Formats: sequence, structure tokens, C-alpha cells
Amino acid sequence: MLVITHVTSPLIPDGPRSVLLNDTDPIPTVVGSYVAVLCTVDCNPPCDINWTDDQDVEYSGGLLTLPNIQPGQHGRYTCVARNDRSEVERSTELDIIVNCK
Repeated sequence: MLVITHVTSPLIPDGPRSVLLNDTDPIPTVVGSYVAVLCTVDCNPPCDINWTDDQDVEYSGGLLTLPNIQPGQHGRYTCVARNDRSEVERSTELDIIVNCK
């Protein structure tokens, strides 16, 4: 009798998939606050992950951090994941709330 207790499958190379952001869309935030959005991606081989904004500013890594938010930082932020097989992206909108006194 043959009993198989553990089966492993080989890693099959494919492009990035399952791009997830850890926040809501849009992201409401108050002027002067801190925003951090994590982009996670399922990739094999591993992906390079970067963010871009509406002004084509690039932020490296999967964690987008924006300290001391100002009104000019509103807009769309896009996580881009790429490896040698393909590229995927997912975006979120940053809405700035200005408290008037």
C-alpha cells in the first residue's frame, strides 16, 4: 500500500496577479496627516513593485508613504508590478479634506 502524505507542486512561472491594496478607494485624508498604502502582488518570478502619481512621480517599493499630506497631493496613485513575463497595475484615489477655520 502506498500512502502519500505530502504533495508539492513545482513553482510554475507566471506574471504578476492578485494585486491588492490595503486601503479603501478613494482614500479620504486630512491635510497634514500621514498616509501609507501597501501594494501586495502574487508573482513568480518575483516582481518589482513601484508607485506613480498623476504627475508621473515614481515611488519605489510596495509601500507608498506620504507624510504631511498637502492639497496638491490629491489624485490617482497607481501601484505597478512587473517581472520579465508581464505587468499589472492597480490604482487608488487620494481625496484631500481641508478643514476650514
